Amino acid sequence: MQSCGNAEWQNYDMDNKQKIEIYDATEDEMDCICDGLGGYNNSKVPFGQYPRGKFDKCIKDGDEIVAGIVMDMYWNAMSIRDLWVKEAYRNKGYATALMNAVEKDARDFGCILSHLETFNPQMRKMCEKLGYTVYGTMENYPEGHSRYYMSKKLK
Repeated sequence: MQSCGNAEWQNYDMDNKQKIEIYDATEDEMDCICDGLGGYNNSKVPFGQYPRGKFDKCIKDGDEIVAGIVMDMYWNAMSIRDLWVKEAYRNKGYATALMNAVEKDARDFGCILSHLETFNPQMRKMCEKLGYTVYGTMENYPEGHSRYYMSKKLK
């Protein structure tokens, strides 16, 4: 039996039809799962992730945050996780400026690829203007929409 925080589990051979129990995971247990996956992946492909938050950007109007971008850099790629512009500030180039800023950081750190996913048609159009292409589409997810998976070569 292995232990991680409050979680305990037994490795079972499902072919022998042994009983397993599945629990809702706590935050600590989720950290354990992510650490376990990260350790396994790192043993197969050396990991090169930069500290989360180091490259995230925001735009302020006075003290108010009106736009921001959250991303990760790992191996040789940048993954854009979130891009937001407050509604009153849209169509003023803020999203494009944020995308250009993080792409520059990514290039400076040796990234050769950027990728993201969106179900927002305006985001898709903006990214296509910036050189991103759709490499996959998931129809009707969320219901009534399509989710687009996009990428761009940075070098």
